[in-house]
Parts: sequence; C-alpha cells; structure tokens
Amino acid sequence: MLTNEDITVLALQGKTFQRNQLYFYCVSGATSKDYPDFSDAFIEEAAWIIDKTELTEDEIAYLNDSCPDTVYELAHDFLF
Repeated sequence: MLTNEDITVLALQGKTFQRNQLYFYCVSGATSKDYPDFSDAFIEEAAWIIDKTELTEDEIAYLNDSCPDTVYELAHDFLF
C-alpha cells in the first residue's frame, strides 16, 4: 500500500527524489502551541537513507524554503 511518503516527490539541486529516501532525524520548532500551522517548524538535520550521507546546510535550507508541505508533514508526524 502506498503512503504519502512514497508518492511525495521533491526536487533538490536539480534531482528529483521521494521523501522516503531521506531520513529526517531532527525537526525543530514544532510545538503544539503552533498547531495547526506549524509555521515555526524547520528541518534541522537529515540524511540519505541509502548511504547515510548527511544533507548539507544548503540542501536543508532549500528543503525548508521550497518544500513547506514536507516540513509541515514532518512537524505533524513529530508531534502526533
């Protein structure tokens, strides 16, 4: 069965990938007080699952700026 993680396609530095190819291990700024917007949430650390290579600061900044739906989903998953 496909989940939203499986079909969420993102673009990063000209490459497309699915959200489930990344491991987001630090999402900050997500608090229940900010529900339902989670406008303060942001990805702090992430890595590629396949080889455990951490994303650079620029890649993380790009995800935070260009993929707000993904940040929102991660914040929601973090709290609930």
